[in-house]
Amino acid sequence: MAQAKTFNWYGSEDAVGIPGMKADTTGDVVDSLVAESGLNPGDPVIRGTSAGQVKAVTAATDGPKAIGIVLHVHREPATDSKYYEAGYMVPVLTFGDVYVVAGGDVAAGDKADAAVAEDGSISFTKSAGENTIPGAVFLDAGSKGDIVRLRTQRQFYSGLFRKLKSIGNIWDVAKLTPAVLNYMETDLSISKLVSFAVSMLKIDSSKIMICTMPVKLAEYYNGEAVVYPARQEDADLLNTYFRENTGPVDAAALDLIDSAAQIGFDLSGYTATEPNIQQMGGLMEQDQQAQQNENLDGSHAVEYDVTTEQQDAESQPAA
Repeated sequence: MAQAKTFNWYGSEDAVGIPGMKADTTGDVVDSLVAESGLNPGDPVIRGTSAGQVKAVTAATDGPKAIGIVLHVHREPATDSKYYEAGYMVPVLTFGDVYVVAGGDVAAGDKADAAVAEDGSISFTKSAGENTIPGAVFLDAGSKGDIVRLRTQRQFYSGLFRKLKSIGNIWDVAKLTPAVLNYMETDLSISKLVSFAVSMLKIDSSKIMICTMPVKLAEYYNGEAVVYPARQEDADLLNTYFRENTGPVDAAALDLIDSAAQIGFDLSGYTATEPNIQQMGGLMEQDQQAQQNENLDGSHAVEYDVTTEQQDAESQPAA
């Protein structure tokens, strides 16, 4: 006989989301990986012992090794303390926005650390600088226990550039372009994107950086999140990294629509998000080391150096 369960309506006093719920579905990357141990939605995970496995961080120092956030899927919880049991194929968000639990006071634009409580529960706090989760940035302000949005973006960009570097000709670049457009919006034509990608192949990865243009996340308007360019912060970013040859640009000269007065918003009290600058060379080196040391996909093989003497001995006919 089926057991009837209490149904609770979603109320206005409830949180905007639940841990591990996608906060934006316009573009994301989700990998299916096996839980090495019990996991909960919203947990940051690191690579497991075997290829294709992941496990939860157990200390703040695991933060720099985090590869993504466990997503929520509708199912019966495995136990009272762990939603997913060991061996379950869990969805891991490596690029996109997700709801998580704040472990302290956080603000939009803060970089994130993982905080592990004595009972093993995991939350996210403002980064102190040493154990930052790569590519993880808060999109909301909140206090301890609040459900806030977190953006993670590292794996997509490093994977994309690694793929581009492995491509041998312009036709392969053209084939990859439609797939890339699933994860980004641009007004550039496909031909221009292909030309841009080909030009990137000639640039050393250590000289390429990725960043997010600073914005101000305002109040909701007609049920939609409102994002405005942070004019001065955008100008500072451009002048620091992209204006070496042309000279600085004044913030007032940027062709940006950033007036919130039209819909009654005052942005003076809002803080701009951080650009979250990362060097592509560093990301690729970390991924390469992970593949080398942890055999991510099971493809790594041990290579042996055969000396000249061994080759000569093997080439001699048997007695």
